[in-house]
Amino acid sequence: MNKLETSVGIDFMHKMIFVELNFSKAIFALNKQFQ
Repeated sequence: MNKLETSVGIDFMHKMIFVELNFSKAIFALNKQFQ
């Protein structure tokens, strides 16, 4: 794997982690509203 592929892969992983965190926060907020 060359340097460009590695940095793109890491950037993609960071984006996915960010999306997952925001998604779980949104679900948590919705759950609190519906209780």
